[in-house]
Amino acid sequence: MTSTKRSTEQMDRAIGLKVRTARLSVELSQQKLGDALGLTFQQVQKYEKGTNRISTTTLIRIAAILKQPMSYFIDEPKYKPDTRGEEMAEFVGSRAGQQLIGLAVDLPPHLQQSLINLARSMGKTSKAAA
Repeated sequence: MTSTKRSTEQMDRAIGLKVRTARLSVELSQQKLGDALGLTFQQVQKYEKGTNRISTTTLIRIAAILKQPMSYFIDEPKYKPDTRGEEMAEFVGSRAGQQLIGLAVDLPPHLQQSLINLARSMGKTSKAAA
């Protein structure tokens, strides 16, 4: 596999993950997004996994449906993510990640810090048990 092919596949996965994250943030199912696009939910699933490449025209339509600017899907990050960046992005795009973020955003700042401390403590405990 060439470097260009690998980087293209990574871009497809990154764009797909952003589609999934935006879709979950507006609480829209793959089926409903597919219906709005005239596609099957399986096709939406393939887009989100990066298995199938999203055409520019389809991405414009997705952006409109999900109420996101095109730049949300295609802007390059202004920073270099750490080595866990992809793992973190997948979690943020997951249903559990969206639920946790939604709950955390509703907390006052001092409780958000308590949640961070709890998660840190739980992480240390799970590593020690392993």
